[in-house]
Amino acid sequence: MTLNVSLTLDDVLEIAMQIERNGSDFYRKATELANSPDVGSLLLDLAEDEDRHERIFEGIRRKLVKRGKSLADYDKEGVVSDFLHVLGGNAVFNSGLKLADELKGISSATDILAMAIEKEKDSMVFYLGLRDLLVADEDGKSVGQIIGEEQRHLVDLIEAYEVALLVAEHKGA
Repeated sequence: MTLNVSLTLDDVLEIAMQIERNGSDFYRKATELANSPDVGSLLLDLAEDEDRHERIFEGIRRKLVKRGKSLADYDKEGVVSDFLHVLGGNAVFNSGLKLADELKGISSATDILAMAIEKEKDSMVFYLGLRDLLVADEDGKSVGQIIGEEQRHLVDLIEAYEVALLVAEHKGA
């Protein structure tokens, strides 16, 4: 089934930038909810990384638009475009009122970290598709570096989650 969406390369990069903005907002808001200074510090660091990733995507976007590159130059059959459109439509990280609703009822570091782990996984899937789209271009390497950083985020979040679980179990014992 083909979606026949008219997504441009500029659109895809805007989706990536929005994911990073939403991620930054998520981590900053989650920092306010974290009941652990260590978790709060980790989340703030992740927010700052997301801000930097957005600037990298903006740079890629400016270069490609300036060179007149289109999505069709990279994705002749539209398969990656369809994939990114569907995934990007889910926005990985919510913003605004959706973010407030999503975080409503979150009361523990483990809840925040579990949610963040899933969001990092989703963003990596999106960026893998984007990297594959840009594989013939130097910008694919930049996206690959962001994927590596997102993988590091995932490792850091999983480690913090495991520690938070141990702390919660110790308090409950």
